[in-house]
This record gives sequence, C-alpha cells and structure tokens, in this order.
Amino acid sequence: MRPSTPGTTEYVSQRHSCVTSRAMEKLLFLLVLLRGSYCHTEAEDLSGKVFVFPRRSDVDNVKLIPSHYHSGLDAMTICLQFLSGDKDDSGQTIFSMATTDHHNSPLLYKHADRYMVYMPDTTVVFWGLPNELNKWQSFCFTWASNTGLVQLWVDGVGSGKQLAHREGHIKAEPSIIIGQDQDNYGGGFSEGNSFIGLIKDVHVWDKVITNCEIHRFENGSTFNPGNVMNWNRLDFKISGFAVLEKEKGC
Repeated sequence: MRPSTPGTTEYVSQRHSCVTSRAMEKLLFLLVLLRGSYCHTEAEDLSGKVFVFPRRSDVDNVKLIPSHYHSGLDAMTICLQFLSGDKDDSGQTIFSMATTDHHNSPLLYKHADRYMVYMPDTTVVFWGLPNELNKWQSFCFTWASNTGLVQLWVDGVGSGKQLAHREGHIKAEPSIIIGQDQDNYGGGFSEGNSFIGLIKDVHVWDKVITNCEIHRFENGSTFNPGNVMNWNRLDFKISGFAVLEKEKGC
C-alpha cells in the first residue's frame, strides 16, 4: 500500500504547473523554429561571439538594433570584422542600413577584387584594398556630410577619399541588417546579394572617428565603442538560418 502524502492536492497542482511550464517552453521553441526567427529582447554583450551565415539565401539575416536613436546622422563611422570564402562574381553585402527615405544609407558591398559603397544617388568604387578569402578582415567606413568625403579602411590600409552624399542627411530610426541587402526599408532581399561567411565586432558611431581609433579597432586594442551601435551591448533579431556562436579559439 502506498502511504498517503501530506498536501497531496497542493503537490499535484505544483507538479501540473511545472509540467505545463515545460510544455509551453517546448512549444515556444518549436514556434521559433517554424518561424525561422529569434528575437533577443535585451542588450547582450557579444564579445567573443560571431554571427555565422552558412549559405546564400533571400531569408537569412540579422537585424541589429541601435543602442539609442538619434535625430539622424550627418556623419558616421561603421566598423566590423568579416570572413568569407565566397568569390561569386555577383559579390555580397557586408552591411546594409536603410531609412524610409532611401534603402542605401549606406550599403557596404564587396566583390572579389573591389569594394563598393552605395549611398543615396551615389555609388563609389574602391580598388586595391586587402580582399582575401578565408581570413578575418577588419573593415571600417567613414562619411561626413559637410564635406561629402567617404573613406574605407581594410586591415589597416586606408583608401583614397571619394565624394558621396555631400550635405546629405541620414534619417532617424534606420533599419540595420547584416547578411542581406535591403532594397526597401527592412526587406527586399535577394539571394544574389546575400552574405556567406562570418561577421563580428560591429560598431557604429555618429561621427568620423580618428585614424588612431580605427587602427586601435583593427589591431584589437582598447578603443571607445560605438555610441550608435555597440557590439558589447547589442539588441538583435535573427531570421532564417543565421547562427550566433562562440568564437572558436585554441
């Protein structure tokens, strides 16, 4: 005979609640898988982590949410690190910022032999910068509205300066996405422009940072993190088969 248990009704109720809770967690997990997206609702320190884009697609992407919204941008610096083994002639998107005014604000794009920057009504091409396969590369872009000067830095090598979107303005509340090119605000993706590889250490500033700060970023030294987007405190939303994982070290 099984002995009676004091508080049996309460015990059964708590057990049922626990089982229900576990069932709900499993259901939510399955819904995330079915929808193919994961939204991180609190800022996370992504130090030592990378976003992996394992295939070309018109779905896989990560939406990056700025630390705080400005009234807009009249200057900016974007820095990140990427690795890719893809040399498709169509090229691929490194970083896409879109506003309700224009979908290229900017679009940072790479081919096997050159880099391209698309801004409202302007496209500029940069030749002769480091562009290697299967190697981590540090990449920075700067732009200032008052002069219209645009420059790229790759692995410590600075390009010549070119002219783009002089006296222009980047509207507030941009949609920032890695892994895809936005042909409209928050969407309009195509497989041919998607990114395949790894991306980490994304920072955005609302000014042109100094060459010394860019070198500190590229060398892995201490630098002031982005005040618009900070990899060490970042909200994000993953869609498709993009994966966030810890960087593998020795």
